[in-house]
Order: sequence, then C-alpha cells, then structure tokens
Amino acid sequence: MAARKGPRKVNRYSIEMKRTAVRLSNAPGARVMDVAEALDIHPFMLSRWRKLAWEGLLVATPARKSKSAQASKKAKAPTMVQMSKYAKLKRELELLRKEHEFLKSFDRFRAQLKAKGSPSSRGSGGDSK
Repeated sequence: MAARKGPRKVNRYSIEMKRTAVRLSNAPGARVMDVAEALDIHPFMLSRWRKLAWEGLLVATPARKSKSAQASKKAKAPTMVQMSKYAKLKRELELLRKEHEFLKSFDRFRAQLKAKGSPSSRGSGGDSK
C-alpha cells in the first residue's frame, strides 16, 4: 500500500447512504466485505452502521441548532433508557473490576506456590519402588 502524503481525508456520509449500505448488507446472501468493497468504504465502518441500525440509532437528524439550543439540550435530565443503560454499564464495570482483582490474586497465589516449590510440581509420584 502506498504511503499517504498530507492529511487524511475524512468522509462524511449521509444518513440515507448509511441506511442504503445497511439495507444492502442485510440482503440474503450479501457479505459485509462485498458490500463495503462495492461502496468503497471500510468493512468496519459498515459494521458500525449495521450496529447503529440494529440499535435504532441510525435515524435522520434535524438540522444543526444554535449553541443556546444545544446547551439547553445538554442540560436536560437523562431519560429512563439512558439511566438504565448507565446502571447496566455500572454493574458490568463493577463485575469486571471484581474479576480483575480475582485474577490478580490468583496470579499472586500461583507465584507463591511456584516460589515455595509445591510438591505437585516436583513429580513425586505414588509408585517409588
């Protein structure tokens, strides 16, 4: 692959283009790789669009609003869906932290056993006649 010169080009695709790409990739027998190649986009991008469509987030957005309108939108209270997603993510994070701590303690335990030279690792079998 040839080296790029200058800044990388960033393409902005319309919602309609994204929807069409998703529809084509969801057709029976269609592969993401083939559709992406035909549309000259990266397969990962098409996969992201498919995920957004599956989650219902690939919808037309209204025209840009003024900064004051955007600020008031940011100040709105979170919706129930957002709150439930936040709670779910918080639970997942806590679970992952516990799993991580468990694995760290297991590694410390294994290191201690290895340092002591546990009998099971010495090969002292039951038949020594």
